[in-house]
Amino acid sequence: MRLWLSGPRIGWFRHGISLGREDVHPRLPSWRRYEYREALKAYATKHGQPITDAQADHDIDKAVALGELDAEGPVLHVEGTREELVATVMQTGEKFGIPMDRAEAERLADKALRRRFPWPAIVLAALLLGIIVALAH
Repeated sequence: MRLWLSGPRIGWFRHGISLGREDVHPRLPSWRRYEYREALKAYATKHGQPITDAQADHDIDKAVALGELDAEGPVLHVEGTREELVATVMQTGEKFGIPMDRAEAERLADKALRRRFPWPAIVLAALLLGIIVALAH
């Protein structure tokens, strides 16, 4: 059920917006959910722990709710070394049915590492600058 919020009528038309459950709780398109479900079932079967459709749907819903998965694919929030990042990218790709070799995972990891903002370096520079200014006075 959708709620329709409309404005004043302009001629024959009334503009407005409709709000529904998917506007508050995002969901995946059915074809994408099917792809993820089949990939999760294949991954679980390959690792000796077959799961049902309901269990796969629960895992997908949980990943969407936690922001780990969207219609474009897995969203990774990983900290660690480059090797840990590459391993996580390859494992997640396998889990959700996105074929990826090591070279592609390394390329994605390097791209993510280049985009990372250098907060520790900025904080260290600010501390050093503060110490230098304090010693100068």
